[in-house]
Amino acid sequence: MLSKEGWLDTGDLGMWTHKGEFALCGRAKDTIVLSGGENLEPVPIEAKLCESEFIEQAIVLGQDQKYLGALIVLNRKRIEEYLTEKQIPYLVDKLASMQEVKNLIEHSIAEIISSKQGFKSFEHIVRFRLLSKSFEVGKELSAKQELKRYEINRIYKDEIQELFVS
Repeated sequence: MLSKEGWLDTGDLGMWTHKGEFALCGRAKDTIVLSGGENLEPVPIEAKLCESEFIEQAIVLGQDQKYLGALIVLNRKRIEEYLTEKQIPYLVDKLASMQEVKNLIEHSIAEIISSKQGFKSFEHIVRFRLLSKSFEVGKELSAKQELKRYEINRIYKDEIQELFVS
């Protein structure tokens, strides 16, 4: 069914760019509303996070919270290469708990999600948690490789709560 303006209601969110092009920027059901009333779309932030050579997957969280948090899946191969280049000893199964890796990801996030990159201050990632395994199809991902937000919130409930504890 078409709206009065002639649009088909698909649940997708779009906007006109400064070049006059129409761009899809997320789904209405994915919109995060922070406790201060700010609305934001997590998908562009997640896509930008995944541009980091050190991040394989990311989900941005913060519904009804004061700030945004994220669950980050490491690009293990690239992290291992980095640690080897810097001659930092590591254990493969302990990468997500290493302070050097946490610092690297924190720096990467701060560079990528910044005002310089066009992100508003409320879109910055304040806290994050590194996960030790990738999201999998059938669990955290749909067959189309899209994040299953409800499932991720259920599976990682404790980790998510830790992001928002003062």
